This record gives sequence, C-alpha cells and structure tokens, in this order.
Amino acid sequence: MRILAKDYGVKLIWFADENFAADHETAKLLLQLIVKADLGLSLNLNMTAADVVRDADLLPLYKAAGVDYIVMGVESLKDNVIVNIRKNNPFATSKEAVRLLRENNIISLTNIIYGLEEESPQTMLEKFKGMLELDSDILNAMYLTPHFWTSEGKATKANQIIQADLSKWSYRNQVIATKKLSPLFLFLGVKITEVLFHMRPKALRRLVYGRDKRYLKIMRASMLTGIRVVFAEVVEFFFQTQFIPAGSLHSIPGVTRHISALEITPLRETV
Repeated sequence: MRILAKDYGVKLIWFADENFAADHETAKLLLQLIVKADLGLSLNLNMTAADVVRDADLLPLYKAAGVDYIVMGVESLKDNVIVNIRKNNPFATSKEAVRLLRENNIISLTNIIYGLEEESPQTMLEKFKGMLELDSDILNAMYLTPHFWTSEGKATKANQIIQADLSKWSYRNQVIATKKLSPLFLFLGVKITEVLFHMRPKALRRLVYGRDKRYLKIMRASMLTGIRVVFAEVVEFFFQTQFIPAGSLHSIPGVTRHISALEITPLRETV
C-alpha cells in the first residue's frame, strides 16, 4: 500500500474480497498499521453484514484508517432465500450493519440480486419496501448470473438462458429468463426501483445535511456517477442488447469448456 501511494500516486484501494475482515484480531492489527502509516488513502472494503456487526467496536478504527465504503452482499431481503443460498446475513443483521456504518459515517453499499426467487411485480414491490427499511446509502441492483463456479450457476438449465453474449454476463445484465416478467418489464422495474430508492427524501437530506464532510463529498460524487451509469444502462439495453428466446440453447455458453479444464485426470499407478 505504501508503494502504491508513494511511488504510483494511488489514492483509492478496493479490497474486493470479504476476507479482509475474516478474523477480528487480524483486521484490528492491519487497521492499526494503516492508521500508523498515514498514507492518505481512501479504502473500499467488501464485508459481510455479520462481520460488520461483529466489528462494531472497531468501526471508529475502520474510519480512522480511511475506510470510506463498505460493500455488503446482502443479496436478498428475505430470510428464507438467504438460507437457500447459504448466506449468513439475515435481514435483522444487515439492517444493524447499515445502522452501525451510518453511526460511524462510513458509506454502506448493499448488493441486491434479482432472480434468486421467481420475480413478479409482487416480489419487486416487496424488494423495494425491504430496501426502504434496510435504508443503506447506496443500492447496487444486480441480476442473477449463472457462472459455472456458483451453486446457482450449476442449478441453471440451458433452456433458461436468454442472453448468449458472454460479455453481458456481468451481473448488470439479464441472463436468465423470468417466467412472469419480460426482460423489458424487469429492466424498467429495476431502474425505477433504483431511482426511487436514491431519490427518497431521507436520502436527499443526507446529501445536504450530512455531518461528515468526507462522507458528503464521496456520496455526492457517487450519486453523480450513479446517474451516468443509469443513463448508460438504458442506452445499452435498448440499443446494444439482444435477447434470445428461452429454450434456444442446449448448453450454457462456456460451461463445458471451463469444467473440462478443471477436471483432474487420475494418476496412473506405476510398477
């Protein structure tokens, strides 16, 4: 980190792995060393909501070390769905994590995935209401993407795929068909949800009357970036995205090749 900051002028580092805070004492030691080094870096961390709650006593130290963003893979706001995908973040834990981060002027960004349940207008409304209750600073709405190394990917059938272009398999584009919603309806529902969430009066007040100057600066910049992203995604959806009918594929693109590469050939015994 010192080399990146001093020799290369790096200002921001994103620890894109939840392992940063996997161990309480190790995280504490590392944060203390970062504070002592005084590198002037802005740090973004990926953490589980459970680890944020566990580290409640360390959050002032996180802030002092330059941690501005904590990204939490909440994924779903329904505890039964959370159990099905084997995540350790029931809604109450996620909500407490957001509250603790706000107390320490650390931005909470929560990932929510559409497609972990059979989506419908009802489930989309339920998600929106749950997001309002969760009350994180930033919502990152994503789509279930069946990458071959995930349990969801392994459970996905080829006839469910509506996006054959692997460059679109980025969590920001629809890949799997939804029986009750057309791709257009789902896309518009997600974008409207994002806009309403970030434009709610409570969120706008925080952008104006926040107590922490650093928080305000980063949040305002994030909102401007988010606006540009939404416009770019609208253009991409209507002018750069083509879907195929569900049932068009007999195999999931890339899966056979990758799985074959991972297969281990048994060693032959030699006499």
